Amino acid sequence: MNTNLKIRVKDRIGLVNEITTMISDLGITILKHDANVISSKGMEISSFNAKLYSEDYRSFALLKRKCEKIKGLVSFSFSDFT
Repeated sequence: MNTNLKIRVKDRIGLVNEITTMISDLGITILKHDANVISSKGMEISSFNAKLYSEDYRSFALLKRKCEKIKGLVSFSFSDFT
């Protein structure tokens, strides 16, 4: 099953590595991703977007719990489960 992941986090060094490692450690495949930094309300926000694949829906539930614990998390969402 595929899904799109969107994460917004206060920018810091190593953030993209932290997110991609977290995803791959759960056995989820990153089909494509992009990341950039935007300024919002006087702070730098890293915007990470990815298309993910996993045969096991439960791995996305585990990823959701891990995302909720990311230091500086602003928002995240999954969409378009197929």
